[in-house]
Amino acid sequence: MTLSKGEIQGIANLARIDLDEQGQQKFEEEINRILEMIAEMQQVDTTNVAPVSHPLGGGQRLRGDKVCSRDNRKLVMPNAPSAEAGF
Repeated sequence: MTLSKGEIQGIANLARIDLDEQGQQKFEEEINRILEMIAEMQQVDTTNVAPVSHPLGGGQRLRGDKVCSRDNRKLVMPNAPSAEAGF
């Protein structure tokens, strides 16, 4: 799949990019190269490949979800621009 000059100009207009003839030519070549790479990647057989969220299998280090019953209202309310009924 390749994009025509008109389609490239349409994309440039949507992105609000002002392209001269040389810039449009360069943009067209780059976009078409990307589309060719995507088409090549789509031809790879991935039927036996399990989906992963991270290539190295790492996970997120998250803090524990602990319930606390602290009431910090008196500490934080002086920072508020206005307060009404404690809120």
